[in-house]
Amino acid sequence: MFLNDSPNSEILELLEKKSIPTIIFSSTLEKELLTKHSNIIDYVLKDFNGFRYIYKLVSAMKFCRNENVLLVEDSNTVSNQIKQILEKILLKVTIVEDGIKALELLNQNNNFSLVISDYEMPNLDGLELTRKIRALNYYKNSPIIIITKTNENELKTKFYKYGANDIILKPILQEELISKVINIFLNLKQIEEIKAFNNLIDKNIISSSTNIKDEIVSVSEAFCEISGYNKR
Repeated sequence: MFLNDSPNSEILELLEKKSIPTIIFSSTLEKELLTKHSNIIDYVLKDFNGFRYIYKLVSAMKFCRNENVLLVEDSNTVSNQIKQILEKILLKVTIVEDGIKALELLNQNNNFSLVISDYEMPNLDGLELTRKIRALNYYKNSPIIIITKTNENELKTKFYKYGANDIILKPILQEELISKVINIFLNLKQIEEIKAFNNLIDKNIISSSTNIKDEIVSVSEAFCEISGYNKR
């Protein structure tokens, strides 16, 4: 949200009271406001990059509003911190304490758009959890973010090879977490837009392609409708 200048932050206090997610857009950087007001998502400087960032952030929030996130974290302090940050950008967060409970929940539900998991956990760590999630048919391509206090290149390589989309180091920085999450949802938004565009083309553009033997290998729905050709 764009805010006019106001003495003593009265507008910010009102927005916090109303629990309205807020982006501060200002010519000066006052980072202490991020912790002073619980509803503030980010603080953006007034310049061209600031405009671009706000557009990117709001577009992602509009797309991911009320999407479900599964948070796997055995520390109540960390999980509550992450939950509060994600709820600022209008996500719904479900918390479980370990990887085994996470797998049970994922097997029962297919409504999670993102999984965020700690690496250092009892019973089943984040690395093995990532591998098992990728074996689940519904979640084999779903985005996964790993949180860890271990800053080792070998471990990071394993996570990416096992299928993690991104890694965040502890302690959690709000700006970094929000940036990585909105990038993931913007990528999902782009994929959906491409699918919708291709579907529009398929239904409205008459097209077909053949191989070197002049055999039809692909046709659009519009081609089938006008010609009577059956894709099967």
